[in-house]
Amino acid sequence: MASTLGHCVVAREARASEIEAAKSDVRSIEELENRIARWAASDEIVGAELLIFEGDQMIASRAFGWQNREVGAKLEVGAIYRVNAMTKPVIGTAVLLLSDDGSLHLDDPVSSYLKSFDTEALRSITIRQLLSNRSGLGGSTGSDSRLPKGFNAYPDLATLVEAIAAIPRDSLDHRFQYSNNNTAVLGHLVAQVSGISLEQFIAHRIFEPLGMIDSHTRFSPQAPWADKVVSTYALQPESCKHERVWSPADVQSAPYFRPSGGLYTTAHDYSRFLSMWLNEGRFDGQQFLKEATVKEALQPIGDRLIYNEGSAFGLHWTIYDPNSAQGMPSIFGQGGSNGTLAIAFPRTGKLVLYFSQSRNIYNRARFYQELGETEGFHEIRSIWAGEIRDAWREAIEAGRVPDEKLAMELVGNYSMGQHSSLRLEWRDDTLTFVTHRGDKGRFFTSPEGDLLTGNCEASIRRLSIERSDDGKIFALNGKMENGASFRLLRSD
Repeated sequence: MASTLGHCVVAREARASEIEAAKSDVRSIEELENRIARWAASDEIVGAELLIFEGDQMIASRAFGWQNREVGAKLEVGAIYRVNAMTKPVIGTAVLLLSDDGSLHLDDPVSSYLKSFDTEALRSITIRQLLSNRSGLGGSTGSDSRLPKGFNAYPDLATLVEAIAAIPRDSLDHRFQYSNNNTAVLGHLVAQVSGISLEQFIAHRIFEPLGMIDSHTRFSPQAPWADKVVSTYALQPESCKHERVWSPADVQSAPYFRPSGGLYTTAHDYSRFLSMWLNEGRFDGQQFLKEATVKEALQPIGDRLIYNEGSAFGLHWTIYDPNSAQGMPSIFGQGGSNGTLAIAFPRTGKLVLYFSQSRNIYNRARFYQELGETEGFHEIRSIWAGEIRDAWREAIEAGRVPDEKLAMELVGNYSMGQHSSLRLEWRDDTLTFVTHRGDKGRFFTSPEGDLLTGNCEASIRRLSIERSDDGKIFALNGKMENGASFRLLRSD
């Protein structure tokens, strides 16, 4: 399919050893597409769009599954997605544009621009520390536990940033901590320095020059493009089904543009933004960002093993090969929690965008795995296993996976008579099970503390833990897929 991004992408000589893999396990892009189609058909995802460029040629563009399953709307290429954390590189780019303009310097204290940061506790924080998630502001999720209310409850961005600045702090820890607070402050900073709203700055300085005609910072069900927006689904562990948690009939979650996750965009629009970064700041023959700025932003800062063994963090970008030489990394990109992902491969001039609105902890990790088995993308193999571990780490932090202490209590054999048995094992931060019938799977934990199966092929759906008077686990009470109950006694 002959199509282009509308601009020239710099070609880079690829290392033959990274491109040529063992022929026995090489898969084609068509096979990758077929696998995604099977995921959609089996409800492992509700829908997804795949877009791949090599140089300036589009080599894959296909949609799978549903845009809005409840009304029978099939997903089509060009749909608009809520990309959540993929908003962050856009905010980082806005700050870097102001830096290139000379309107600010990355090592300036934030207090030079925001009065709420002109306090003894916050005066030392620099813009660079915000960009690299080393400000010490904390708040790894959308609502810092120390804020009096969640991000979406504030009337505007300025009020939110004032609340972040007002959080009592005895000291600042400048070690890496992935933080939505940092991005919120950066967004407000852009507005204060530029003299226009953050939304206006992004529209005039990023969307318009890059031709991102289907990208938006505000949504309402009455928007003329609302019918292109994909509904968001989340996998429910107990039912093993994706249920809709947001649709275009709903209002926007926050009453303002949320810098850490408020962007609505298409895969093609985001590919234009990503390709500008891939092309060292150039777009349509113009230098959009300074080449030196791009290379600086794509260098890992400080700790090398931030998320897992295969990635680190630059200036609001994820760097997937933190041990690469100075200059452009071999892989960089960003993902969003609803299931979106954009990856650039500077050595080969390739872009891969996988856009889904199916929240489950294996969605992106599974795509990494399949992409790593696809011809021309074997260099990403080194990160997908770490991404899976990272997904489980996020689940543990959210209380969805048993912690190691509970897991070690549970490990062992359980039986119900002579012919029914279950064995629980703890491996690689994962509680797994195998039954006498050969069923295998992983366990999550429900808010009530029950065990929920993480693979939807298993006949077991839920286990509750039964303890003796001295606190030891001696039985598991279960529910089958068909609703039947059973009880397993510890047998070791």
